[in-house]
Amino acid sequence: MSVPFTCTTCGDLVSGRAEHCTQCHRTFTGTTAGDAHQTGSHGVREGVDRRRCRTDDELIKKGLIRKDNGRWGYESTDRKWWDHDGH
Repeated sequence: MSVPFTCTTCGDLVSGRAEHCTQCHRTFTGTTAGDAHQTGSHGVREGVDRRRCRTDDELIKKGLIRKDNGRWGYESTDRKWWDHDGH
């Protein structure tokens, strides 16, 4: 577990296994959801393959939901990183 912190930009308090993106300022229930929220190739900054955060609609299509606590994650807590389809 990590040390709790408050994002100085959006004010979100992040604790436990949650992951916070400093680009889109969404907070995710853990590493699997956090990793799934990005698409594109590492190091690519322009074009269709650029690394970026997914939109809310894209997150929903990936199977993530916004939970009552505001965190994005999978409905099922037993989902593993290898269950999603790559990018």
